[in-house]
Amino acid sequence: MADTRETAKQQTRDYVKGWAAMTALMHQGKSWSGNERNCSYLNLADGSFVDVSSLGGLDFPDDGRSLAVSDWDGDGDLDVWLKNRTGPQLRFLRNNQQTDHRFIALKLKGKTCNRDAVGAKVTVEAGGRTMTRTLLAGEGYLAQSSKWLHFGLGEADAVSRVEITWPDGARQELGALVVNRRYHVEQYGRAVSVPNNRSMASPIKPADVPDHDGAARIVLKVPLPMPPDIRRVLGDRNDGSVKLLNLWAHWCRPCREELSLLMERQAELTKAGLEVIALNLDKPEDQKNAKTWFQKTLGSPSATTRFTLAVPEAGFVESLDSIFHHVRDKEGNWSLPTSFLIDPQGGLQIIYLGPVSVDRLLTDAQSYGRNAIRAHLRGPYPGRWYFRMLRNLPDLASDLAARGRKQDAAFYERLSPPAANDTNRRR
Repeated sequence: MADTRETAKQQTRDYVKGWAAMTALMHQGKSWSGNERNCSYLNLADGSFVDVSSLGGLDFPDDGRSLAVSDWDGDGDLDVWLKNRTGPQLRFLRNNQQTDHRFIALKLKGKTCNRDAVGAKVTVEAGGRTMTRTLLAGEGYLAQSSKWLHFGLGEADAVSRVEITWPDGARQELGALVVNRRYHVEQYGRAVSVPNNRSMASPIKPADVPDHDGAARIVLKVPLPMPPDIRRVLGDRNDGSVKLLNLWAHWCRPCREELSLLMERQAELTKAGLEVIALNLDKPEDQKNAKTWFQKTLGSPSATTRFTLAVPEAGFVESLDSIFHHVRDKEGNWSLPTSFLIDPQGGLQIIYLGPVSVDRLLTDAQSYGRNAIRAHLRGPYPGRWYFRMLRNLPDLASDLAARGRKQDAAFYERLSPPAANDTNRRR
């Protein structure tokens, strides 16, 4: 019995390690499908299939996740949607194959069963063949195809019989139907033909891909409180100012250009209540040169200026790096310049990767630094949030502790829920 228990425990440990390894691969941007191209097979109707991946144009090297089908353009054949974990995240493949094949499509509505008729089974007899489709509420991983049940009839020019078995067990015969038509069928009612609307879909065109200079702006759905070590660098001046923690090095040309622009418009930044802390990340032997450049180009820092030079304490960058990867939920190095916009209460609001314009900062300082923008307005897309976004603070604390940042780790441990579990470890 003891051996059996130990074997079960080891299997559980191996299972957990396996998922941890998969998660690590995802964070590293690796392919879960092993870079295998998409596969598609043609049913030969004799119990065998043939690989037509390349011939059908579906053999993309994307790290695919979901597939859904629908007659998007209303021309009687099925088009394909592909969802990928890697870019492009969505592909639409329009079926333009020219044939004389026929079809019928049915959309069901339940009365004594569920309204959407999920679980209904439809059998169609045409051209000596019998075909069956079941209406499902989900098809494949994270996928839902159209609720129209589509039957490809080949060269059959008539449908001899249609039988529906509704989810509550009731059976209904529709008899013969005209091909190349769409029908609405309400339970116990007759099949009502609806127009074949070839303009039923919204126009689709490839998205314009803008030129990308490597810069990005990460707006946090939920502001993240900064730990004590970072707050000390921000200063203890309790004047309600918004802070921009700007990471730079004197060898970084974009950093120097960005700091010069910030200094040129310092009066506007000060008026907006925005204080810039230029945190120099040069090696110790190069920090003297960095300070000389800063003072010569931007002026000598003083106790009253809103533009100050700072040098990190030992291990300080480890805390920033841990927070950065916590927010992105992805491994990988960050580059300079990088900036953190922090509100007067010490909450991280936005991370800027690459140079950020002064106009952008002035807008963000007002919209995010001074005003508590609600979560549903923080994303790039409109929508309504029905639950509060929770952060995985226990894991952040664990990572900081592993890096030797015990005080910062203790700060996030105190903010963590009393009983942290998988439910409240969402970002």
